[in-house]
Amino acid sequence: MALLQISTHDTCFLFRLNRLGLPDFLEEFLQNDVLKVGLSLKDDFAMLRKRNTKDPRSGNWVELQDYVPCFGIEEKSLQKIYALLFGKKISKSQRLSNWEAEVLTEAQQLYAATDAWACVEIYNYLDDLRSTGGYEIVKVVETENN
Repeated sequence: MALLQISTHDTCFLFRLNRLGLPDFLEEFLQNDVLKVGLSLKDDFAMLRKRNTKDPRSGNWVELQDYVPCFGIEEKSLQKIYALLFGKKISKSQRLSNWEAEVLTEAQQLYAATDAWACVEIYNYLDDLRSTGGYEIVKVVETENN
């Protein structure tokens, strides 16, 4: 894992783990009780465990791929979930770029920040719906005419 993104609703921090390693303050943050949201966390946890002996899963985590089905959402990708909820696309153009590069391009930084920020936005939106009961799950039945 070359990059760790931590986002709030209006600020994103990008930590170059390939340059920093995993500083104690980040390790402590990953394991504390502050709610953290992510997507496809299993792979990230495996990479983090390789870097140190403490298990990051001991923190307070929500895996969006496990959370969104509670709202009838079957999509698994961040881009599809975001588009479904907000009607907007998130660019995937930088996803496979060189995250180990000496300097991240502005496009890479924007992609990484947006990726983390979108997880927060999705969770907050769905959590608001859950707390207000402002949603209804409707199962579409496939027929020969669909």
